[in-house]
Amino acid sequence: MTDKHLDAGDHISGAETEPSDRVAAIGQRGGQRFKHVATTFSRLIRRVEFLAILDQIVVSAANFLTGAIIGRVCAKDEFGLYMLGLSIVFIVMAPQTSLISPPYTVFSPRLDASARATLTGSVVVHQLLVTALIALGLATVALALPAAGTDANMPFVIQALATVIVFILFKEFARSICFAIMDFKLALFLDAISSLLQVFMLVALAEAGSLNARTSFVAIGIASGVGAMVWLLRFRRNIEITAGDVVQDFRKHVKFGKWLFFSIVIWSLWSNSYPWILTRYHGTETTGVFAACMGVIAFANPIANAIGNFVGPRIAHSYAELGVASVRRSVMVLVIRIAWLVAPLCVILISFGNWIAIFIYGGKYAGLGLEIGVLTLSFFVTAVSMPLARSLQAMERPDVDFVVNLFPLLVMILVGIPLVKSLGVVGAACGLLAGNLVAAGARALALWRLTKRGGFPKSDVWGG
Repeated sequence: MTDKHLDAGDHISGAETEPSDRVAAIGQRGGQRFKHVATTFSRLIRRVEFLAILDQIVVSAANFLTGAIIGRVCAKDEFGLYMLGLSIVFIVMAPQTSLISPPYTVFSPRLDASARATLTGSVVVHQLLVTALIALGLATVALALPAAGTDANMPFVIQALATVIVFILFKEFARSICFAIMDFKLALFLDAISSLLQVFMLVALAEAGSLNARTSFVAIGIASGVGAMVWLLRFRRNIEITAGDVVQDFRKHVKFGKWLFFSIVIWSLWSNSYPWILTRYHGTETTGVFAACMGVIAFANPIANAIGNFVGPRIAHSYAELGVASVRRSVMVLVIRIAWLVAPLCVILISFGNWIAIFIYGGKYAGLGLEIGVLTLSFFVTAVSMPLARSLQAMERPDVDFVVNLFPLLVMILVGIPLVKSLGVVGAACGLLAGNLVAAGARALALWRLTKRGGFPKSDVWGG
């Protein structure tokens, strides 16, 4: 009797505990699956970040090697012509970095695959039409330059740019699309191909004794064209062109990015005008010296780009989650952290900048310690004030940033030009430093007023 009861009890106990064991096992498996998913996601994030950083390293290395090869092989005046051409590229890039790429980056994540393909087709058409107009404008300028009494070789450089500018700008556009959809693998692939081909062609031109500013841009254009073709071949199934949407999307993007466009144009004009002012008063050889100084500062470009990629999203998230009140504190913290980050690099550039210039470009660029030191200070101001600029963008006030960029333009006209005329490269460096200081101060004032009481209407940013 007892044995039967015991057997029954054992049976009942087993029946009661089996489901609980099953639940525990299921819970354990669920926890393991969740942990696996979390680990996979974490690895994916790290992989994306790694690819983004690697892509930036590839592009920065290619740009640095391009300048180093041209500066070391060519005469100073050819290096100066190359910098003038490069400043043109930066200026004409304004439409796509304001009216094309940023709206796509904002709007495309909100769309399904079909609508995104249509939007991609629209921006491809926008890019091609805008760059075709730019190429036509450059060709017209090249024809008019001889009558303006400029350097005899400058028209040939601009003619070369007019021929290849569509490829150069389209490759940059393709990169921005890759970034917008978080396809850093494709961005790295096309950048690696373009960069390797670009450096190879420049070395081949140097070995053949044919390297100059004009052939350099032809090589860059061909390499960019190959990268653009790679992107089109890999991405063609995600592009759908509809005439009605092309027009409608363009109107929408202009409305979205018009103030950003005006701001970038003003910034590009004042920051890229100093090589032209130097050429006007001192010739292209002096501009080549300025290019060598900027090439040394280019060592810091990867850090500057990394700061820009981090600061913008950080402030935007802070603003979205905590509102206007959090922006000022976030900016102050970021300014201090960035200052600590870039200060050691700036000390190195100030201390060894002249030696670095000689090592990269040769003894013909000796004695540039003062120039590089002043440009390093300008870089420091630009880096630490980056959170100020990004905060205005996060608060959707590109109109304020446009007004801010008018101040350094005014500094260039009133102070920069006289400094360049009397001091040459040192004057250009001082002009850039003064412009960046004024811009930083104006942005700080605007941010302080915008965050003082939770924001101001557009008409009351600068007033009392």
